[in-house]
Amino acid sequence: MSKVYLLPCACGEKLRIDASQAGLDLRCRCGQTVKAPTFRELSRLEQVEEEPATRPHADWGARQRLLLIGGMITACGLAIAAGFWCMTPPSDPPVTIDPRFIQAIDAEVGAMKADKLIEAWEQMATQELDRSELPIVEAHRREVKRMRGFTYAGLALVAAGAMVLASSLFVGKPTPRQTNRQPGGRSSR
Repeated sequence: MSKVYLLPCACGEKLRIDASQAGLDLRCRCGQTVKAPTFRELSRLEQVEEEPATRPHADWGARQRLLLIGGMITACGLAIAAGFWCMTPPSDPPVTIDPRFIQAIDAEVGAMKADKLIEAWEQMATQELDRSELPIVEAHRREVKRMRGFTYAGLALVAAGAMVLASSLFVGKPTPRQTNRQPGGRSSR
């Protein structure tokens, strides 16, 4: 509560002033200039306790709710997608071959006679090669697939949040016909 002082004018009107206006020249509605008393002399005037004016708060409508919900869904989706995208390992697993193995194969092939080498080559050509992947490679590919699934789920949340945000553009605006209606259901035109 703030104190308001009533400053009388010669016309009979009482001007409402506060302590910040002490010593100022004020204009009344009648047009006369009235000198406000100094800060010490304000206590001699009639005082009124005045409650501070409260601002009317705006009610949240459907549009604000949709904006909030859509924004939260979009933000969560972005966080999920970005997090899992950063945590996803590279597509190709890091498989290294021991250089000693390559040297051993080179030494064995280099020591073979030509007829034995051709015989080994023909034998390998007629056999079916084992094309199965190492267990570590299979596990790596499963992990990449799982992480990408979470990333796509996050992107789906982003799309859903964007749709909720877009729907807020169409909600909450009254049409011109709704604003001109009178209580009896008739238009004011």
